[in-house]
Amino acid sequence: MSAPFFVELLNRNGEVEQRVRVEQLPIRIGRSYENEVILDDEHVAARHAIVEENADGNLQIRDLDSRNGMSSQGRRQSQLELTGYTVVRLGQSHLRVRRSNFEVEPETVDTSNYQWEGWRPALAGVAIISTLTWVSTWLSQTDGFNLLVYLQAVISVLLAALLWSGIWAAANRLFGRNPRFGRHLFIVASAMLFLQAWNALASFLGFMFSWEWFTRYGSHIDILVLAIAIYMHLSTIKRRYTRGLLMTSLFCSALGSGLILMTHQKNTGTFADELYMGDIFAPGLHIAHDEDVDHFAQAADKLKSQVDKDRTKILPPGEMQIEED
Repeated sequence: MSAPFFVELLNRNGEVEQRVRVEQLPIRIGRSYENEVILDDEHVAARHAIVEENADGNLQIRDLDSRNGMSSQGRRQSQLELTGYTVVRLGQSHLRVRRSNFEVEPETVDTSNYQWEGWRPALAGVAIISTLTWVSTWLSQTDGFNLLVYLQAVISVLLAALLWSGIWAAANRLFGRNPRFGRHLFIVASAMLFLQAWNALASFLGFMFSWEWFTRYGSHIDILVLAIAIYMHLSTIKRRYTRGLLMTSLFCSALGSGLILMTHQKNTGTFADELYMGDIFAPGLHIAHDEDVDHFAQAADKLKSQVDKDRTKILPPGEMQIEED
């Protein structure tokens, strides 16, 4: 018989919320206090179902003519054999039954890297954020050195990062037992570091090789990095279903990129973030092939023809005649 038996109550994600130990069969399940397993569910009958052995010695669950019945995998069942993996729905409750000799799966490799916790990732995050903000402020300053300007910038960005990390840490404490604030702060710092490095590299390569698409579509990289950072936050809270979280984050990233493309097309008539490349470096760094004057003139004539054509669509013929005169 392999007693005792364990009735596991599951949430909608299949995670065990409660495990009830029962010493012998049959196991009566319902809302009444005479049952071995009591379900606090108004959609469950007082005596809803019973677990017992069938003629082959296997566990089975049988519906006791309840109004809402019993279902498994979306199909209503009056009687069902239980394998240990079978999930049964009674009312709004999901459960499964296992014997004491049920063989669980081997432990999975721990990839959570819990040794990278506490003050070490927190200090690393603070150092990265402070350095990036200091450098960005230095690059944007045209006046003389003013310590207050640098401190104000660093403190403002740090407070924003701490607030963002604190929100995720609170969610981690609520759903994952431990806040893991240092890990969340390090994720923020890593995202900022990647974005800063990418923007600098994209501007440099775009100018060097005349690859303007590097900077014209940079906002989509920003959205992708934000989506990956949110995925890292979520996977820190819950290590299960990480593939689904990643797919959802990438889908939201693609949706955001699509909205930006449509907005640019509506406002400017082009999908690009900017009409021209705004970052200029030393001329000696430009190693792309230079266009000759004739090619430039042809491109200018083509652009003028397109502009004149667009003007005829916007202005009435009378106004066009006045301007030409």
